[in-house]
Amino acid sequence: MELLLDLKIKYPDHITLLRGNHELMEISFSFGLYNEIIKKYGNSEVLEYFTDLFDYLPIAALIESKIFVFRWTK
Repeated sequence: MELLLDLKIKYPDHITLLRGNHELMEISFSFGLYNEIIKKYGNSEVLEYFTDLFDYLPIAALIESKIFVFRWTK
């Protein structure tokens, strides 16, 4: 996720980040994001930052006025 955010900052017009079903808090826990963050950072504070960020990601995008990308979340 850090790499994707870095790329979005460096190339804002070329990177589109969408929210998917794995960005839901419940799914993040069951698929190991919590454990990965604890292993890498030693505490869960970063998880709060990521889950807050996920809430702002769009679920759809129009790319070059041609390609509609949609990621359904529940």
